[in-house]
Amino acid sequence: GGRRTRPDARPVSVLSMTPPPVSYVDRLGTTYPLNSPRCQIDASVRSLWRYSASFPLECASPISLGEGCTPLVRRPFGSGGGEVHFKCEWFNPTCSFKDRGASVMLSLLRQQGVTHVLEASSGNGGVKEVSRRCLGSV
Repeated sequence: GGRRTRPDARPVSVLSMTPPPVSYVDRLGTTYPLNSPRCQIDASVRSLWRYSASFPLECASPISLGEGCTPLVRRPFGSGGGEVHFKCEWFNPTCSFKDRGASVMLSLLRQQGVTHVLEASSGNGGVKEVSRRCLGSV
């Protein structure tokens, strides 16, 4: 089937045997080796827009409240010495992972000339949209 056995007799998935990628290709087709410094990350920007070189579309003037750059915390898990990682999204401006998508969506809509947005929401998704609309005049 879909499993192989290593010499230490613990089964391992065939998918885990796939070698990791050795390079990264940005939206312009430039290839970067993964073992080199990530020079395309704009460390002067304190938001998800620091990674804009890897986004599929360019945005000249993003709408941002500083979303992204939330901490990744490692904690022990279980009695077997395992670990679990938590991405602390409540550190975003409106305390939700939805801040990231709202920033990108409204930035690209504004760039395309959209001046009005109708948002149907029953919760905090609407708060994200309103906060960015106020900031970005969309």
